[in-house]
Amino acid sequence: MHGFNATARPLLPGWLRLVAIVFTIASMLSVPLSDSLVAASATRVLPAAAEGATYSYSLATVLIPTGQHWRAPYRFSAKTGIAGIGLNAKGQLVGRAEYVGAKAFSACAYDSSGKHNCKTLLLRVRGSRYAGTYSGAFNYQYQNQIVPIAGDWLPMSFSVTLSMKDVRYINGNNIMKVTNFVSSEPAYGTGTQGVVPVSPTWSWFWANPPASPTLRLSKSGADVLMIYLPNGSSLNVNFAYGFELSANGSSMQWIPTDPTSPPNWFGTISSEVCSSCAVNYLGWSLTKVSG
Repeated sequence: MHGFNATARPLLPGWLRLVAIVFTIASMLSVPLSDSLVAASATRVLPAAAEGATYSYSLATVLIPTGQHWRAPYRFSAKTGIAGIGLNAKGQLVGRAEYVGAKAFSACAYDSSGKHNCKTLLLRVRGSRYAGTYSGAFNYQYQNQIVPIAGDWLPMSFSVTLSMKDVRYINGNNIMKVTNFVSSEPAYGTGTQGVVPVSPTWSWFWANPPASPTLRLSKSGADVLMIYLPNGSSLNVNFAYGFELSANGSSMQWIPTDPTSPPNWFGTISSEVCSSCAVNYLGWSLTKVSG
């Protein structure tokens, strides 16, 4: 009778068997092993900041290990590389980010016995509440000055759609850039696709308006929106006499309440309306439609 060779091969050590299993699973899933290793040591993503908004985050949340008997007091070190946000004595990242973007940086924690833990962290700074596209209307009335007739002020309006993006945060304000401007007013020459305004176009808004539904301001001469178009026309808005801004930046408007007060906006009006007319600027409103 033929016997069966029952000589067994020695078992692989436990750690080597584990490596073999990982290679086998990785090959079955067509995922390179290096991807698994990278995922295991991935950069820790922190809660995002918003440009100009108050930010605070404790590094102890991600750097102090649990169950390893770390001894207080702790020390922390980190250089974010993000203008406006730094590390305070309590191990908190605090401040107001000045630019939109993302930065990866190294941060470490140390306990009183000499233990330490370092990680690569990623902090993203998203756009302010004003970044996006707004749409609305500007209203006015005009009177023919060649043959003026009492009470013949005629109402008119034109539509406006403008897109803004963040430039930076500085001194409590979000500085914005108007990237596209569309208007039904023929004098602006934007067509239906819009145009890119030219210098010195700019705008600025409070980075952290009060939590009240609207904020009524009275800062005569402080421009909030200056738009200059390639054809030489312009549209300017300032904070004077009743500008209202919603706390989340989703809407803004001006409703004139005092007929003796000067308007808070002025702009180029087409000669197609009237070549010799007096213009009385009325209210306007813009509502955020995207972004």
